[in-house]
Amino acid sequence: MKHSIFNKYLLVTVILFGVSVTLRLIAFFQTEYANGWDAYFYLVQVKALVEEVSMHSPDNALVYPLLRLVYWICGDYVLSFKLVAAILSGTLTIVFFLLGRSWGKSFGLGVLLAAITIFSPHLTYFAAQFPKNLLGLILFGFLLHTWRWPITIPGLLTLILGFFGHKLTFGLSLIYVFLYLVFTSMPMKWIMISLIGVSIGLAAFLFSGGPELLKLGGRFDGLIADNLHWAPASFLQDFGSLVSPYWQIEIWVSVVLYGFISIAAAILYFLTEKEDPAIFSLLGLMTFLVLPIWTWSLTGFSYRFFLVFVLLAPLLLIFLRSISGKGIYFVALALIFLGVLSYKSYDPQRHDPPYELYHYISAKAAELLEEEEVELVIAHNSLAEVFTFTTGIDGMPWRPDYTINNEGLWRLATDVREQFLSHYLEKEAFSSVKIVTRSYFLVREDVWQSFLSAVREDDIELFEGLNTWKNPSRIRPAFLNGSKKAK
Repeated sequence: MKHSIFNKYLLVTVILFGVSVTLRLIAFFQTEYANGWDAYFYLVQVKALVEEVSMHSPDNALVYPLLRLVYWICGDYVLSFKLVAAILSGTLTIVFFLLGRSWGKSFGLGVLLAAITIFSPHLTYFAAQFPKNLLGLILFGFLLHTWRWPITIPGLLTLILGFFGHKLTFGLSLIYVFLYLVFTSMPMKWIMISLIGVSIGLAAFLFSGGPELLKLGGRFDGLIADNLHWAPASFLQDFGSLVSPYWQIEIWVSVVLYGFISIAAAILYFLTEKEDPAIFSLLGLMTFLVLPIWTWSLTGFSYRFFLVFVLLAPLLLIFLRSISGKGIYFVALALIFLGVLSYKSYDPQRHDPPYELYHYISAKAAELLEEEEVELVIAHNSLAEVFTFTTGIDGMPWRPDYTINNEGLWRLATDVREQFLSHYLEKEAFSSVKIVTRSYFLVREDVWQSFLSAVREDDIELFEGLNTWKNPSRIRPAFLNGSKKAK
């Protein structure tokens, strides 16, 4: 009897994993190029690992050995990226299934949680854009599965392993563990009183100019917002039509579920004085993720926090352990069926960079630079990584923090017209400019800086139009100087 039950669980696990992986691969194969804005950074790393036996930029994240292993099996860099992103999605599906079984004590609830991840257009987007984060989130899920008090060896090992998944999710793991220890060691009434006190203090802090005080030291600059905001609304406003109806529904259901479970958990405690440290710790962590004090930015922590919030929200269903019956399987099947439709919520044409264009620009630029002794080419995000991956010439979206002679440092400049370059540059300097496309030019960095200086003195509006992320102007931060390019 036990053997048949084991076979049933194993069969369901394999099916859920296979469906999740298959639907993600269908979504990712809508383009022949790698998926996501950071895809070619990953591939540059793996290519260096394969061809030079060392990484392009030192990083101990576990996603790189995984990519290396999959590349060894399939022999194709782009395919290995798609496979890893899909496999990680399927693994998260299994993690949610296991949590439904262990936390919720319900096979049906586990199937429902797994079905939600299969349907999830949010997970498809997250897997394509942030596979390293997803691996970290999977390890966080295993932490939820193994963490107990008193501390067990599996729980401690999972926490340590999380450090090598992703630093952001490892930080979230530490917050969860801290909250768990608080909820298991302090009477709930004191925790409630402390939360009320912290809330009042936070409100006073926000409305008394607190964020500005924090910014005086510079350490928290850019983290604390000047104005409160609600992350789900900010995300939907910024992404607009990029968010499909299926994806919008998922986001709003996550928000409603979080609000409902938060209220229900508080009421249940006051009625029964019983609490589940795991659930309350997860609620505390999710509250942290959507605090309105974080500065909203698509390149900052608030954006990543929100993405993780939506992915974790289905786990709150575990609080409703009374969910059972055959109906739960019909809901799960309906979600899996909708997953067959919702995969198109991920659209590479709109959610990814124009990689076809970037490959053409990279090839043309390499051809134009054949006679030059180039050491580094500055280019904006994604283009720099594609350029490095396809040409073997170093490219990065920063100005270097080390010395390179004028002949060896170039940039792929954009959002500028040829007539502007000819107008503001001396004839000899302009003659060194190489036309890649109507919108992209290869310009020696010393020539580009002379051009910007002339523009700034004559036309500040044009200068500001050029000084965007597409024409990187910041010197690479010190915490990134472990790259080979610095050697």
